[in-house]
Amino acid sequence: MNLKKRLSIQLLVIFSLVFLLPFSVIGVNHNSEGEFKMRDDVYKILTIDQWENASKTGFIVTELDETDGFIHLSTSGQLALTLSIFFKEHEKLVLLQLNQEEIKDLLVFEDPIPEGERSGLFPHLYDDLSINKVSRMWHIEKGAFILPKEILLQSER
Repeated sequence: MNLKKRLSIQLLVIFSLVFLLPFSVIGVNHNSEGEFKMRDDVYKILTIDQWENASKTGFIVTELDETDGFIHLSTSGQLALTLSIFFKEHEKLVLLQLNQEEIKDLLVFEDPIPEGERSGLFPHLYDDLSINKVSRMWHIEKGAFILPKEILLQSER
């Protein structure tokens, strides 16, 4: 096989892997059993008390959410820094993955609030958040490895 044809085939394979493979993963919907879905990349972090309150009332809302007038959410790429900044005093938390399809019309991606060092657009929900919109829930504990804030800030850029 000549060099030109071999390079064409290699480029076609690379193109397929880079551009087509991610779409096949994103399009898969395996959530009938509450399984993790990559396309639902919207999360809410709660303290244990906040989750217990939400379980009783059926709605997820924090004091910060009430003050700001929307529900603060994070994408997977924003979770580490959100945990580091806002939840460093907590040993145990609840991480909720939301069914993005059910909230997409009320979800707005905006600059960080409050303003500060963070960059990127953050998901904010301008409506009540029912616990019925949760597709997965994890109890998470503070780990042994804490990355420096500078590295976490870089991960959002």
